[in-house]
Amino acid sequence: MREAEIRARAAKFADQAETAMGKLGDEVRAEIEELADQVAASAEQTYRQARRRVRGSARAVADSVEERPLTSVVAVGLLCGALGFLLARR
Repeated sequence: MREAEIRARAAKFADQAETAMGKLGDEVRAEIEELADQVAASAEQTYRQARRRVRGSARAVADSVEERPLTSVVAVGLLCGALGFLLARR
């Protein structure tokens, strides 16, 4: 009889442990999903900010080129010359 009682208690303990692990797994899953949602929202916000800044910078460059086309051509020529000089030294 003692052995049957030990087996019953062990089975009950195993069921309780399994239930506890299931609850823990559900909590961990919910927490991970919440963190994933926060990361996705943050990434989307960062992408929107970067896109706004790039568009603003492109607009500023376009305005500058329209206002001073000769200066822009000279600046690009100097930049390309410097880049060519640096690459030729390799």
